[in-house]
Amino acid sequence: MNLRKRHKGASAEVHTSAMNDIMFFLLLFFLIASTVTNPNVIKLILPKAASGQAVSKKPSTYL
Repeated sequence: MNLRKRHKGASAEVHTSAMNDIMFFLLLFFLIASTVTNPNVIKLILPKAASGQAVSKKPSTYL
C-alpha cells in the first residue's frame, strides 16, 4: 500500500544562475595564470625613427 502522493509532471530543475559567476572566475583565473607563467608572450618590435626630429601633432577633426 503506497501512502505517498505522486506529483504529476514533476521534473528536476537545474539552477544555472551561478553558472555565469563560475565561468567569469574561471576565465579570469586562466587569464591571470597564463600571464604570470609567461609574461613575455607578446613581444612588440617597434620601429626606430631615422632622424631625431619631432613630428608636430595636428588635431584630428571628424565631421
